[in-house]
Amino acid sequence: MIQTDNSNADMVVFRAGSSKAIPGLADWFTGRVRIDRIFTAPAPARVGIAVVNFEPGARTNWHTHPLGQASWSPMAWVGRNARMGRRPRSERAT
Repeated sequence: MIQTDNSNADMVVFRAGSSKAIPGLADWFTGRVRIDRIFTAPAPARVGIAVVNFEPGARTNWHTHPLGQASWSPMAWVGRNARMGRRPRSERAT
């Protein structure tokens, strides 16, 4: 990511498209997946924001987020998710 304005210590601005997309890790995804990192907080924080783009037919492989995960969708989609030891459930974002 290219930091575009750090003149104010309370705010850092990143321009859209300033980070290079990376392919999704084969351990985490099947099919073609692109990850656009939006923000990664400096240590000791453990927070980051990314946009994950799935091409048709791409899926996530089972993987965990030991510290938790929040998901947000800016568009409609249908998918399934599951928690360890629980049955998968269908989700719909509209």
